[in-house]
Amino acid sequence: MDVLSKKLDKGVISQRFGPHPDCVAPLITHLSFADDVLIFFDGEEGSLRGILSILDEFKEGSGLAVNRDKTALFLNGGDIQVNIDMATSLGLQQGSLPVRYLGVPLTSTKLRKQDYQPLIDKVLARFSAWTVKHLSFAGRLQLIQSARGAKVSWESVCTPKDCGGLGLRRLLPWNKVLGLKLIWLLFTAGGSLWVSWVRRNLLGQQNFWDMVNINSGSWIWKSICKLRPVARQFVFCKVGSGITCNFWSDNWTGSKWQRMTLLISTMRAFAGREIELCSRAFLSSFVTKL
Repeated sequence: MDVLSKKLDKGVISQRFGPHPDCVAPLITHLSFADDVLIFFDGEEGSLRGILSILDEFKEGSGLAVNRDKTALFLNGGDIQVNIDMATSLGLQQGSLPVRYLGVPLTSTKLRKQDYQPLIDKVLARFSAWTVKHLSFAGRLQLIQSARGAKVSWESVCTPKDCGGLGLRRLLPWNKVLGLKLIWLLFTAGGSLWVSWVRRNLLGQQNFWDMVNINSGSWIWKSICKLRPVARQFVFCKVGSGITCNFWSDNWTGSKWQRMTLLISTMRAFAGREIELCSRAFLSSFVTKL
């Protein structure tokens, strides 16, 4: 798969196919996991033919061929019939969201209750097979009657096993922890592809803590931004050269009031009494803006 990755990256550089507009910097031609590959391009038919030619070259060298019956083409916007004709002419399936990827529905919007129904049905089917496997018909009937009147408290289910519960994780706090982890990565994982993409395409020149317009991102990005008040108090900036640390927005020595007090103290120490009146006026203006 490393060979295929290099071929796809080289394909964009040599202009055999065009990159997706949002995947130019950092350059992202594909994402792969196990035997699944998502390839991103500009939606042009010429680019699609270039990608298929690269896959054919990979087949000749490795013996690994793409199953076109299981390969789907996803195009955003444009004439639907033209998209269908393009996929059909190249022997591909015309895909539509949501699609199952790694067993989970993949969509551009927040998953709805009905999107989880196939997973719920699968879990229920396994439970049913497990519970009735060694029961007689009378036993199954008794099981159904007892299950109808049973009420399970989620509070009890999430209680630790040593306290009489099942020890299941609470999904809401766990999801919040994972969101906070992503915020932490934004400030610490400089080599992460996801972090690089977010910094370039979603943050840009904006400050993460102060940005207001977050409508351009996905629902996951919006959920992350809602956690900023929680994460803010745990993220500190260590002052070095000052290139990546903002005096007003980054938390490098406590609250904004503390930073202003430190600034005035420093100004007095270096400039003496003459600066005191100026600093008082500056502080008054600062408080007014708060």
